[in-house]
Amino acid sequence: MKLNWVEKMIVKSPVRGLVQHHVEGKKLLRMGGAAYGDILEIGCGHGIGVDVIQRVFNGQSIDAVDLDEDMVSLAQKRHASNPQVRVMQADICKIKEQDKRYDCIFNFAVLHHVPNWQMAVENMYAILNPSGKFYIEEFYKRLICNPIINKIVEHPQENRFDHQMLIDQLEHVGFEVTAHTNLFNCIGLVVAQKK
Repeated sequence: MKLNWVEKMIVKSPVRGLVQHHVEGKKLLRMGGAAYGDILEIGCGHGIGVDVIQRVFNGQSIDAVDLDEDMVSLAQKRHASNPQVRVMQADICKIKEQDKRYDCIFNFAVLHHVPNWQMAVENMYAILNPSGKFYIEEFYKRLICNPIINKIVEHPQENRFDHQMLIDQLEHVGFEVTAHTNLFNCIGLVVAQKK
């Protein structure tokens, strides 16, 4: 599901960028260590996650994808002079193992936009190399299904998940959850490794 105009403004705000760099990114780094090899960022938005992956995680070779053509265009412009970054329009449920396999995948609050998030998790497992890492920052149903929040931003309301449901799905498809934390079951951070 694509972002509405309000959420696009939130995602592009300098405050969101600061939080990604100095809170989420640094916490995920402490939980999972530096990124390595070929990296994929799902739901890249306007490209700030790529900056976080490069600056905080020392990531080098990055593919960044988003479903929304407008966001892809913004991210492409942001990283036009960076030969280490390739930005593409893609549905994360349809990226295939034969297209490319990755050593690390980053999700900065994207799965809650995906109607069939379980399929997305399965696909992330399929396109990771053995021992690959999946870094996740996510918003949970307690937050996104709140009637006040739902009037401001649009999210799928069916088949939503909480922290434990996300961990259960990760383990179900074969990941080992190596670190996780959550805040009031509204926002969570998870690092999982492919067995």
